[in-house]
Amino acid sequence: MPGRPFRQGPAGLDRDSVVMAHRIRAISKRRLGARLGTVEDQELRAAVRAAVRVQLDLDG
Repeated sequence: MPGRPFRQGPAGLDRDSVVMAHRIRAISKRRLGARLGTVEDQELRAAVRAAVRVQLDLDG
């Protein structure tokens, strides 16, 4: 399953990135670094949420 591409500007990132909802895994909060960006675009945000729901088999 391919990842969802995010361009620099719309995601607030300094370079193009990819969301890979099919690679979700649990990690400790201590392993998290600084926030890299946010998804401000509502269409992109909805697409990410939908992909996560599918991968976690959640309804709604």
